[in-house]
Amino acid sequence: MAKLLFLVAVLVVAAAVAADAHVSPLPPPPPKAAAPAPVPAPSRSPIVKKVSTFSLKCVIHNVATRAISVKLIVRGKDAAKAVVAKAGQWTAIGPVKVECSVPVVHVWVSVKNNKGLTVTKTFPIKLAEFLKNIVPKCSKVLALTAFEKGKGSEKSLVVKVGKKEVLTVKY
Repeated sequence: MAKLLFLVAVLVVAAAVAADAHVSPLPPPPPKAAAPAPVPAPSRSPIVKKVSTFSLKCVIHNVATRAISVKLIVRGKDAAKAVVAKAGQWTAIGPVKVECSVPVVHVWVSVKNNKGLTVTKTFPIKLAEFLKNIVPKCSKVLALTAFEKGKGSEKSLVVKVGKKEVLTVKY
């Protein structure tokens, strides 16, 4: 009987081995994930630049008795067309897109003198002095006021940014 039990055990083991041979083996375990490859830094090519800008509007109040012409210049280029402010009139230039890195905007002002000749002056405006909290995609307003000072032949046009006199043009 022991021989019979031994024979049955051998047959069971042989059947198990044969059955295991007909089944496809399990796929090998996936390789352990290696450390992720470092991501290359984005290239800063001179052609494509990410520039942060804000919107600048210049409001002009002409209290003088003469018409004046005003133009904004940013980085040596005309930012907008010249605007004529007639006597006693409010007008505006813009909005103009200005880079946050631009510290100075130039303003071009022209007025006719007593002889009928056009006198043109340019003056810089330091934006940080007049505009607070310049952040990308914001909108800022710069107020210019033009008025006359003096009497008779000594009249002059004075331009103020806020409360500060920035330009005097003698007629």
